[in-house]
Amino acid sequence: MKGSQKELIPKLLELYAEGRISLKKLIKLAPIPPLEVFSLIATHNIEPNIPPEIDEYTYDIALKIIETIKEKN
Repeated sequence: MKGSQKELIPKLLELYAEGRISLKKLIKLAPIPPLEVFSLIATHNIEPNIPPEIDEYTYDIALKIIETIKEKN
């Protein structure tokens, strides 16, 4: 990877962490494969920039799915 690419990735991660670019934009602009982008997000403990309302909604859905699976087992 070129030096300029090494500098670009931390900047893109910073913009994503600040909510200034989306995950889709981060993946599109990063000069690395998407799985590496996800790995870097996890390694740096970057929380997704999801509005609280959507985060809460998806959390509730996940709990319902987990409960349904438990009931079937």
